[in-house]
Amino acid sequence: MTQSTHTAPKAASASIRHSIAGRLLFWFLAIALIPCALLTAITARIASTALEDSVRNNLTLIAAAKADMLETYAKERMRDGTALSRMPSVISAARELGAIPGVGNLAAALQAGAGTLTADCADFLSSTAKAFGYSQLLLIDNADRVIFALDDSIPPGSSLLSGTLASSELAIGVDRARTLLEADLCGFQSYGKAGQPLAFVTSPIFSEGKVVGVLALGLGPERIWHVLADVSGLGDTGEIVTGQRVGDNVLVTAPLRHAANAPFRMLIPLGSTQSSATQRAATGERGFGMAIDYRNQEVVADWRYLPSFGWGMTVKQDASEAYALGRFQRAAIIALLLATILGVTLVALIVARSISTPIRTAVDVAKQVAGGDLRVDIDATGGDETGALLTAIQTMTNDLRGLIGRIQKSSVALISTATAIQATSTEQQQVIADYGASTSEAVAAVKQITVTSQELLRTMTEVNDMAAHTGEMASAGRKNLAGMDGTMRHLAESTSSFGEKLGLISERAATINLAVTTITKVADQTNLLSINAAIEAEK
Repeated sequence: MTQSTHTAPKAASASIRHSIAGRLLFWFLAIALIPCALLTAITARIASTALEDSVRNNLTLIAAAKADMLETYAKERMRDGTALSRMPSVISAARELGAIPGVGNLAAALQAGAGTLTADCADFLSSTAKAFGYSQLLLIDNADRVIFALDDSIPPGSSLLSGTLASSELAIGVDRARTLLEADLCGFQSYGKAGQPLAFVTSPIFSEGKVVGVLALGLGPERIWHVLADVSGLGDTGEIVTGQRVGDNVLVTAPLRHAANAPFRMLIPLGSTQSSATQRAATGERGFGMAIDYRNQEVVADWRYLPSFGWGMTVKQDASEAYALGRFQRAAIIALLLATILGVTLVALIVARSISTPIRTAVDVAKQVAGGDLRVDIDATGGDETGALLTAIQTMTNDLRGLIGRIQKSSVALISTATAIQATSTEQQQVIADYGASTSEAVAAVKQITVTSQELLRTMTEVNDMAAHTGEMASAGRKNLAGMDGTMRHLAESTSSFGEKLGLISERAATINLAVTTITKVADQTNLLSINAAIEAEK
């Protein structure tokens, strides 16, 4: 039972596969869907590549624009430092304050407003710093002593050679400006009790061809953060991450879209899986690709190094958002492909049915005709080849019905002819029986003739012997002539007997001749009956 249950679906499936409808459906789908699938795959690939290029170009352009803006800003600030360091008021203040020995004397002089500094330079430096957006301005002499400051975050008299300032970015920037004899921008660092992050533009102050001090302009990160906060073109998840390398970590230097308190607090260990793009950027690399950000989210990012600030900058966007259009395109393509498959399948089924149904009808009719049923009628309304096939089958069926009718009529005639032939055959059998009897009589007569001939042969032999004996006797002479009379009488008797036997042979020959004549007549009558039967059969 189970085997038959499993065999039936297999047989049905094989029947469908080998049927015209199944093959038409298969090839229709193959011809229609394979090019469609190839075109869909190519279109999807082109769309995916175009989307990837679009995302890359977008992030690259934004990163390049932000980098140019920040580099331009840094160069402008260094030009500001160079211009301010060459102003006579700054040069005279550096000379005058640098000449005051001791921290206490310097503090007293600044508090008393001694010399021309209070009258001219202090107000000028303060107004200039505010006008250019600098939150701090320092004058540093050649002994690395702060001889002027706008506020107490770095008080005057502080030394860059000791304390927390000895290893600060400010100390490094001052030394580099004095060594390179040109303006430089040092990295951001927190200074003072408030821990305000500042980056200093350091520029050497020349007097009579000698360096008499260094001007340090303190930049707050607000302007930079404002530039980085503009995430136009990055969607709802995009952001710009900047960081500078500090030992074995990367210190985030700007607020993040998803972590506003991150600047100068969030540390990213080098070599960790988080913010791999920012790590690469902070170590001086440049590139584009997929990465994991600080939220453990997969992002697409463009990273590069900002040499003026010593920062690495990463422009990133969540991959789920960046490639959302690609997912929508794939979903739309899949939906369109499914709709196409459904439509093509329906059309293929309709076409296959329109072709296979008449053919199936023709097969059923052919089976009925093969089984001997010629009563079928076909309604062939189509004007195509299948309609012509059904019409031809109907015509063939009608012709077969007419032929069968004619065959039936011919069968009746053949039966009548067969009956006549049978009667003739009966007569022929009787004639043949008579012919057999006559033949038997002829055979008996022939046998009798043979016996008579043999007896005649013996008699002739005896006559011959007697004639020979007679010759011998004649040659013997007349002495036996007396006995010749008896011998002649015996010869006469033998001759008489021979005549009787010849008469009997003549009678038997006449009887044989009569039998042969009878056989000839029977044969002629048989030939006539055969000819009549053949003529009746032809009719």
